[in-house]
Amino acid sequence: MEALLEHPLDRLFGLKAKRFADLIGEQGRLAYAALDIDIDAKWNSLVMALNEDGAKSSTELSSRTGLSRQLVESRIRRMESAGHVVSEVDPQDARRRIYRLNLEHKQTFDAVFEAMENFEAVYEALWKEIGVDLSEAITKAETAPRQQPLNSRYAAMYSLQAVSSE
Repeated sequence: MEALLEHPLDRLFGLKAKRFADLIGEQGRLAYAALDIDIDAKWNSLVMALNEDGAKSSTELSSRTGLSRQLVESRIRRMESAGHVVSEVDPQDARRRIYRLNLEHKQTFDAVFEAMENFEAVYEALWKEIGVDLSEAITKAETAPRQQPLNSRYAAMYSLQAVSSE
């Protein structure tokens, strides 16, 4: 890990966060392969949202997960092609499609839910190992800039006019 921090580019917070998210995603996919779970671990948030909330449009899924609508639609298309999701015209609005889990794959979804629950214990052990509850820290890190945006913080620290985010 030390070698990753030798260059100025590697100090960029966003890049570190992306590398960590990619690492967790790749290792999740490896775990799913070892568990013989026939679903892409990157689809977890959509599987969980559809399971918890029922049928949803891509816009609703985007809002629920925080993923961009384009990313949701890309993943949903792949999930539908794989047979894990079915879609239909929204009875409330014929211009929209709604998506739901294909219950023919209930056994796969149950395996995903069990793996996700088990991963919570794995994460807890990781947080203890590194001495930081990263999940809690990320929640705080997401909340703070909503309360005072980074551009406002920057302006206050460096005596600049804050640019409105509106």
